[in-house]
Amino acid sequence: MFTARNSRPQAEENPRVITGYSLKEAYRKVRLVHGENAVIQGTRTVAVRMGNGLGTKKMVEVTVGEPGTGGQGNKPVIHRRPEAGPPAQAVQAELDRIDNLVADVQVELERVHAREDGPVSSPATSYLESLGTSRETVLRLTHRYRAETGQEPTERDAFLKWLTGKLSAAECDWDGFYGSHAFLGFDRHARQELVFRTCAQFRELGREVLLLVAFPEHEGTIARVQAEASRHGYDAAVIRHPRQLQSCQEHFGDYDVVLFELPDLDDPVLGEFPEFQTWLAANAGFHRHMVVSLGTDLPAAGTGADLARTWNCDWLAVSRPRRFEREGKILDLLELISLPVSLDGVSDREGGGVRIARAADLVARLSGGSDLAAATLLAAVEATARGER
Repeated sequence: MFTARNSRPQAEENPRVITGYSLKEAYRKVRLVHGENAVIQGTRTVAVRMGNGLGTKKMVEVTVGEPGTGGQGNKPVIHRRPEAGPPAQAVQAELDRIDNLVADVQVELERVHAREDGPVSSPATSYLESLGTSRETVLRLTHRYRAETGQEPTERDAFLKWLTGKLSAAECDWDGFYGSHAFLGFDRHARQELVFRTCAQFRELGREVLLLVAFPEHEGTIARVQAEASRHGYDAAVIRHPRQLQSCQEHFGDYDVVLFELPDLDDPVLGEFPEFQTWLAANAGFHRHMVVSLGTDLPAAGTGADLARTWNCDWLAVSRPRRFEREGKILDLLELISLPVSLDGVSDREGGGVRIARAADLVARLSGGSDLAAATLLAAVEATARGER
């Protein structure tokens, strides 16, 4: 849903400010719009709220000067051309050089992976294995840690701080979660519990919610949907044919958030109606969340990685069983399905419910699970980003 409170003017409205998801993309746009010899006055990183909901993304803004201007301000520069910002073509050459360097490092890292496949033994890695992380994942994380820090993972806290900086999550509050969201996966019970809890959370915040449930398993499922919707005060509808989606979408603008729960991805009913996949995968108005329960057999999630691409998923949502203690399995999951985490289900042992994922919270579960641990990890990562010791 697009509402006035969610809209935000984009930098592209100023023809002299170009925005991209990376510096390379921004300079590519500069060349397309202003030519190869465009003068770069400055760059900066900004957090842009996404137009169709769920958090913010870091973007790079590039300010392009008028021909003949310097790198500072827009005053004409006479006979002082060297002070002008670098031409976009020169910057692109430098970016290409960096890309090649990164590719070389990746090749070397893969070579190390192929050579060093012996056992890993350190306080940090042994700790992860004790929490259920597989040996293969521990090996990969160890090699990355060595390559990036030049150190052995001997200190658990240092390793977890590094890990926090590597995980990608929504990192927003509930006010930043709106729009239309589809939930897919292989464990319908876990997926429905996550969706029901998310709907309830939105209603507690006073948000208008619509829940769509595609192909319910039986009448009992419909009764449960009706009971949950009535108890928490949101609207719900059952979808049995793709043509119903078009008529429902006309009313999406009446709601702050729309949640769409699909059957298991290996359910034959989706094969009978391929229009579901065609419509949803190409629908720019939807976020698509691959939901995986940490209580399932994670090798099956490898198939989920392929289907996540097929369905054009852009988020991963984590559901936890009622009693779950092997938190290290989440690292295996993130190795198998490389997507940022959107929602983090909370087990009943921890009070139930669902929260928007933050990297510090995910890693804090590996170090005791307390809010204090999460705050400490996050503060350490932010201090590292500022160059503090």
